[in-house]
Amino acid sequence: MIDELLPCPFCGGNAALYSKQLQNGDHIMNVRCEVCKASTRMFGCENNNYDDENYWNQLAAKKAINIWNLRSEKE
Repeated sequence: MIDELLPCPFCGGNAALYSKQLQNGDHIMNVRCEVCKASTRMFGCENNNYDDENYWNQLAAKKAINIWNLRSEKE
């Protein structure tokens, strides 16, 4: 499921997907550079009304990864 993360656009460092579980059970995720700590905003999907929590967590992860990998065509 996890798409490949491109290197950090600022320093070229490796990036990683981070997840945090909220008190209500929902997860929020973002991608962050392990070197300079540049990051995407947090992405989450409420899953309280759905049976497949894994699907909603994957959707939040996919959003964060897609934003991180978004690059200008001029680069």
